[in-house]
Amino acid sequence: MPVVSVRITTEQKRRLAKRGNVSETIRDAVRQYLDEEEAQVVSARLRTIQRENRLETTSEEIVRMIGEDRARDSR
Repeated sequence: MPVVSVRITTEQKRRLAKRGNVSETIRDAVRQYLDEEEAQVVSARLRTIQRENRLETTSEEIVRMIGEDRARDSR
């Protein structure tokens, strides 16, 4: 596993140590950060797909479909 070194203040290290093992706490923080970043990318992609492939039907489309259906039934 690769090693990453970071410099933090004594105060930051003390605060991290309150949460348990400093290395594990930092690994968890990095993991959470990366998960959030990935979630934002996925969310942005989902919004793009939803805009491109609109799943909602507008009121005008519903009225048009009802009219078409009634016209088909009256034949």
